[in-house]
Amino acid sequence: MLVLATTFLAAAFVPARADEGMWTFNDFPADKVEKAYGFRPDQKWLDHVRLASVRLAEGCSAGFVSPRGLVQTNHHCARDCVEQLSTADNDMVAKGFYAREETDEIKCPTIEANQLVDINPVTNRISAATAGKDGAAFAAALKAERARIEQECAGQDDSIRCDVVELYQGGVYDLYKYRRYQDVRLVFAPEEAIAFFGGDPDNFEFPRYDFDVSYLRVYADSKPLDTSRHYFRYAAADARPGDVVFMSGNPGSSSRLETVAELALQRDVWIPKRIFLLSEMRGQLTRFSAEGPEHARSAKTLLFDVENSLKAIKVLWRHWSNPPSSGTVPSPSRRCAPRSTPIRHCARNTAKPGTTSGTRRSVSARRSIAPSCCSTCEASSPRSWTMRGISCATRRSRPSRTASASVDIPTRHSRRCASSCCRARRSTPIWRS
Repeated sequence: MLVLATTFLAAAFVPARADEGMWTFNDFPADKVEKAYGFRPDQKWLDHVRLASVRLAEGCSAGFVSPRGLVQTNHHCARDCVEQLSTADNDMVAKGFYAREETDEIKCPTIEANQLVDINPVTNRISAATAGKDGAAFAAALKAERARIEQECAGQDDSIRCDVVELYQGGVYDLYKYRRYQDVRLVFAPEEAIAFFGGDPDNFEFPRYDFDVSYLRVYADSKPLDTSRHYFRYAAADARPGDVVFMSGNPGSSSRLETVAELALQRDVWIPKRIFLLSEMRGQLTRFSAEGPEHARSAKTLLFDVENSLKAIKVLWRHWSNPPSSGTVPSPSRRCAPRSTPIRHCARNTAKPGTTSGTRRSVSARRSIAPSCCSTCEASSPRSWTMRGISCATRRSRPSRTASASVDIPTRHSRRCASSCCRARRSTPIWRS
């Protein structure tokens, strides 16, 4: 899905303010924008922005920036391509890449560029197909009708992709028709040292200083795509305080319309499960990378993706678990099993599950990323909670420096759970990978 959002640039030393709203191209609030900013985008302007915007098939936003199909995007959006084109003797992720001529540009093995060429409403068709149904019957009818609509739209044309997009939790369904371009070539990617300057600690921080950009070029019939009618021109002057800046892209979904119960389920079950999965994968990739330089090179991009996702989801979980004020998602502590209290200290155990031998290494209690076990392991005994690859040392209950409750440490492994500890009051478990 491609949408527009707007930002108001305030005076110097005052942060930019994002205005209310993230709008689809076929439902732009022109009256509201004109009233607020004195600027009324017409349909021609909206169509131009839509056709100059690009969605990379793996989800990234991008845009045409020249009349010959040149595409600008973030470095990490082209990183898979750079990694796939690298070899043991030519690590292009580390060294970077620059094509001096169009003939030097290299085709990316898996990148596909999509241009949104049309949007049509299909809410009535979906509503008619699912009327009077619920549960499994509703889901089956919805899936079948979406498939029919997409097939009718794309037909047998491999250059067309059609997606039925669900908006407002099923209140609106639109059919997005894309032109597919599968010949996408790498033009420029900076070396990793500047593209990802600061590494994971600086990731998702503001301000951040790095060169997070890459350039690709879209080809059609073995020639650069003619985008002379619709591309973003670089401004001759910088944006000034008071300017309105529109951003076009392919955003992730928001949770704005989700109920409190849905948010609580995400926080207590699905996000914790995702955190542990990503943490385990990060440990495996780190261990694999230690085998040698070629192992590290081949695992580097996947490790980057895992750490990128892990950091984002940890922040989300931490904020949902420690709401700043009342009236937000309720604490899961009241759902905890008896005697379930936060752990203060864990140890990495190299012994097999169920044993007490092996080498233990302390894990810091300051980085709180592990989730509550309340929802997942509620039925199990507090002394049988576990997480694969982690064993907790036996300790007596005593005051904890990181929580306002005593400490009770599980000592043996049992069935696999999505988490290994549970908070009593503020849900601040302290295991980290």
